Amino acid sequence: MPKKFLCLGVETSCDETAAAVVESPRDSGVSRPVILSNVVRSQAKLHKIYGGVVPEIAGRAHLESILPVIHQALKKSGKKLTDLDAIAVNHTPGLIGALLIGVSAAKSLSLALNIPLIGVNHLEAHLYAWQLRPKLPVASSQKRVASEIYRLPVTGHRLPYPAIGLVASGGHTSIYLVKSPVIYVRLGGTVDDAAGEAFDKVAHILGLGYPGGPLIEKIARRGNPQAIKFPRPDVASGRISPKAARPEVMTGQNIIPRPEGARLAQPGWAAQFNFSFSGLKTAVLYYAKGQNASRQTPLKKGINIPDIAASFQETVAQTLVDKVMEAVSQLSVISHQSSVISHQLSVKPPITDYRLPITGYRRSEAESRRMSGSPMTDDRLRSVILGGGVICNKILRQKFMKAARINGLNLFIPPPALCTDNAAMVAGLGAELYRAGKRDNLYLDVQSS
Repeated sequence: MPKKFLCLGVETSCDETAAAVVESPRDSGVSRPVILSNVVRSQAKLHKIYGGVVPEIAGRAHLESILPVIHQALKKSGKKLTDLDAIAVNHTPGLIGALLIGVSAAKSLSLALNIPLIGVNHLEAHLYAWQLRPKLPVASSQKRVASEIYRLPVTGHRLPYPAIGLVASGGHTSIYLVKSPVIYVRLGGTVDDAAGEAFDKVAHILGLGYPGGPLIEKIARRGNPQAIKFPRPDVASGRISPKAARPEVMTGQNIIPRPEGARLAQPGWAAQFNFSFSGLKTAVLYYAKGQNASRQTPLKKGINIPDIAASFQETVAQTLVDKVMEAVSQLSVISHQSSVISHQLSVKPPITDYRLPITGYRRSEAESRRMSGSPMTDDRLRSVILGGGVICNKILRQKFMKAARINGLNLFIPPPALCTDNAAMVAGLGAELYRAGKRDNLYLDVQSS
């Protein structure tokens, strides 16, 4: 049996110091990467009193933890430094000071061991995380460590590509066209607050604490998600603010970002896939504390906090699901032979009731028969991949499962432990990039976005 490829992953983008050893096939094959170790040291307690991540504190904590965490990852994997074939490190996006710690450590090991260094995009790694599997078979008591894969029974495809990918976390909310394990085309993102950031800020408004996601989800179980009709954020036209993540278009083999502030041509696909959660956060603030209130204003008497939390969570979750389903419908026909994205919906007779939300598009009888009765041999987009800490939310996962089932889509969701920041996803994608020919040198730089 050929020797497996061992990759050490390093992750220090925000407030978790992480290292992992992942075992992958040397050639692209049918087996999924295996996690030999995955060590994450959280800084949540350090930042809790501030209600958010403090970059200076994060950087210092990474500096103290990085070597012990790498040592622990190697020890748990049963491997030595000399066993490693490559080192993968997240170098973008993230906090600059935090990224520098991980990249510096990875460069040092790469130089000392004379093994390849691979820079990895943190968001793309989130969309790779579903492919990872634990070292040991998953027992009934350990189901939460396995990816949730809701696959059409007879698609004839092991991998989901092409797919629409959603990364929803504390710092990012972005939609991608995922053409392969190493090709990601960014379709849109938040123009202000990320979904996870909105959860944190609303939790602060309601006096629940930090981090906000788990706390809102917990108290929302006692609330009515239909009690309050908060505004649904929608960004479909107009100028992108300077804070917006810039949409990208494909020209030939090059991915060209649109200039900041540039008006997006309408009807165009890019603006349709942007998010905005700042207005929703403000709506919660005014509902809970009164019009023109500030964060320091006390809560109004008699308000129902569980109802507010449940209604807010419902609004965010439905917004994310609807945007992803809209992307699926708009990019439903894709050719791998061309880098031009076809965004014209196929108009087919509305025979079956596989209705896609928002667009009202229905699959034809022939198309539905192909999805349910025979292998698919074209490049039709048929899958959704999720990643990021917000995807831990149970309500959000359930909504995506329902939407995927209704629309006949494969759904790939990492376990909660691989949704939050970790180094296993960095190592897994790093090994994939290595097989694709990517190598970085000691001039690898960090980028905040």
